[in-house]
Amino acid sequence: MEEQIKNKILEAIKSGAIEMKPKWRFILTGVLFVVGVILILSTLLLLTSFIFFSVNRSGIGFGPAFGPRGIMVFLKYLPWTLIGFSIIFVIILEILVRHYSFGYRKPLLFSLVAIILVVITGGIAAAPLHKEPFKRANENNLPFAGPIYRGFGPIKPDPDDINKGEIIEMLENGFRIKNAEEELRVFLPEQILPQLENDFKLGDNVIIFGKRNFNEIQAFGVKKMPT
Repeated sequence: MEEQIKNKILEAIKSGAIEMKPKWRFILTGVLFVVGVILILSTLLLLTSFIFFSVNRSGIGFGPAFGPRGIMVFLKYLPWTLIGFSIIFVIILEILVRHYSFGYRKPLLFSLVAIILVVITGGIAAAPLHKEPFKRANENNLPFAGPIYRGFGPIKPDPDDINKGEIIEMLENGFRIKNAEEELRVFLPEQILPQLENDFKLGDNVIIFGKRNFNEIQAFGVKKMPT
């Protein structure tokens, strides 16, 4: 049987039905595959890490903790353009991986989930690395990537939705905060008031989710900013 198969293959090669490919083509294809995967994966990690950095720095990541209103604010300010590019690169990476035996032998969902987990985990781990470049970009000291950092983030929520500041005065039904531009009075929801003295103190930097009316905010959620 093996001899018959061998003869059939040789006949097919002689007749031109099967084309012999030189070894260097397989090597070149493999090298291009590896380079392509590295470039796409690096781009994905750059995009996702910047998304996590932007979400964390803006404070919108606290939104879902405050129920439906907070979730709506969170979704409103997500960097959807960067998320869209990330999805496109994930699809391209999945297509590349599926062309090789270690990819197409696995179920589609398995390989896709594996890629997403790697990208998300790497993005979270690399997010703090954007802090210094962003600072340099704001100081106009980052020649090439500066415009990208200034153009895409971090997210700058509308003051009608989110405000930040330092607590400068404790009040019976909330507190006053001060930021670089102004002072604001914050009215806290009733469910938070009993914990006011324990959870907040003078000098705390806080982020406030709530409707603003001139220099007053009726908050529906407040969180301390991480130190």
